[in-house]
Amino acid sequence: NQHNLLYNSSILSHGIIAGGILYVNVDRNLYAIDIKTGQRIWERNDDWTYGLEDLFVYGNVLLKCSVNATTGYDKNTGNIIYNYDDYGSWHTSVHGGYAYLLNLNDVLDIIDISTGKKLGYIKCPQKDGFLGSYPMIYDNKLYIMGGNNYLFRYPTYPWKN
Repeated sequence: NQHNLLYNSSILSHGIIAGGILYVNVDRNLYAIDIKTGQRIWERNDDWTYGLEDLFVYGNVLLKCSVNATTGYDKNTGNIIYNYDDYGSWHTSVHGGYAYLLNLNDVLDIIDISTGKKLGYIKCPQKDGFLGSYPMIYDNKLYIMGGNNYLFRYPTYPWKN
């Protein structure tokens, strides 16, 4: 049985599936759709956010990282839990309940996904910066590329002294 879940759009969409729910962003519209029934659970239009980069689900939070905003939604209702307007997260990775957000100022911020609380940051030691590299996490280490093909390695959060 085929369902038309979304209106036809020439705009590229980005989505993820978690717990039988498709969370999809089309332009400035965000949808939660039950993949078994095709029914929309919720939808919202956020005119203030654009240029989606990443979507993640952690616990009860849907984290939307876009060019100009970083927003945590209640995954069940679509209500905003936290929002950093005018704070873009260019490339993001998640690990252990934390999001590693490469922002447009070339700083890697770490936030608690559940609360949105900013916990720390990493500034590239080179003037060339991180080059828009995705932060990569392996074996509890954070790897990110810098200028002149330097690979930087940092511990993941929480940092231990």
